[in-house]
Amino acid sequence: MEPNALVVDDRNESREVVAEDMARAGFRITEARNGVDGWQRFQHCRPDLVISDLTMPGSDGIDLLRRIREVSAVPVILFSATGDVRAAVTAIKAGAQEFFRFPKDRMRMVDRAQMLAGEPGELARLEARLVGSSPEMRRIRERVCALASLHVPVLVSGDPGTGRDHVVRCIAELASGESARIVKLTRETAGDVRQPDAHTAYYLDGFDGFSPADQARWLAWVRGAGSEGSGNPPRVFASTARNPERLAAIASLQPEFSERLLRFEVPLVPLRERRGDIPALALHLASRVSAEMGRDQVRIEPEAIDLLGSQAWTGNVRELARVIEKLVAFSPGGHVTVERVREIFGEARGGVAELREQRNQRQHDELVEQLETCGGNIAEVARRLDLSRGAVIYRAQKYGLLPRAR
Repeated sequence: MEPNALVVDDRNESREVVAEDMARAGFRITEARNGVDGWQRFQHCRPDLVISDLTMPGSDGIDLLRRIREVSAVPVILFSATGDVRAAVTAIKAGAQEFFRFPKDRMRMVDRAQMLAGEPGELARLEARLVGSSPEMRRIRERVCALASLHVPVLVSGDPGTGRDHVVRCIAELASGESARIVKLTRETAGDVRQPDAHTAYYLDGFDGFSPADQARWLAWVRGAGSEGSGNPPRVFASTARNPERLAAIASLQPEFSERLLRFEVPLVPLRERRGDIPALALHLASRVSAEMGRDQVRIEPEAIDLLGSQAWTGNVRELARVIEKLVAFSPGGHVTVERVREIFGEARGGVAELREQRNQRQHDELVEQLETCGGNIAEVARRLDLSRGAVIYRAQKYGLLPRAR
């Protein structure tokens, strides 16, 4: 069945040119005269692709794009006869797949439209799960799509809260369907598997903390993946919160084990480095949480979105998700105001002391464990924790495990 393209432009001549180009490229065409008309037609025809002029009187291409992104991840291409770098950045940050200058990039726009419509749905589905139009998120989705069909180990790296577990599940489900069976293993449970099941995907969470014996066991199974005579080896995923470039400094980590896992990596980016994704991500999370709570879809006012986008989000997507949960729960009228966001932020700041205490306790317990394991060898503890020797001494003195220098 031919894909349907919605072409939106207030100028008849250029709209007809784009429509004819798309028709020749194999699209069924729906035309709209402006952003308001485009939104009405979008709701009626649910197109496979939207191509819209950026600058239109009344409701422009950005307005239309933002309305679409509240309900759909359908590919959107924006174009403009007077576009510059600033216009392109605005379009991409708002959630467009591409921005082109018209008519200069006319043929490139047709090629990209065919590519977006010709993809077998993977990227479109991923855009609804791995939300964001930043270059970083595009690369992540492209890698997820590329690696899903390959029977190779995949490493997902990133700071806590960036969504490592979520990305692993996306890859596994893209490869084997939503019924994909994934067994998550940590350093405490990695030894529980005596013989892996070829029909199960195994997720080695924090693999860099596995014992040497567990590393050797999983290395043997990873070696078999894709080799002749190995039968049907299991699909293996792994994750780390460390910078992969520093894994070689961990003395207890077998070089071949980490090297094999590092061959195919999906590095995740902290939310603070892709702030332009926060509006779309907040709306996506609000929609999901509303459905889970059995509540009507909430509307987040623009000022509230701006305030959310201005935060540091040191806890990354996980922290944003928790704030969105509270906003949805405490906005029974379905309207999230900037005052409500400030209220929730105030509550979160009130809990900072408790969070700091919890973090200190985790650091203390981890340091005690490593000091006992390493027999008090500070250099070895530093390597295991991926810290400098001075940082280990500082923490040990801070928690009263070593006397302070006088």
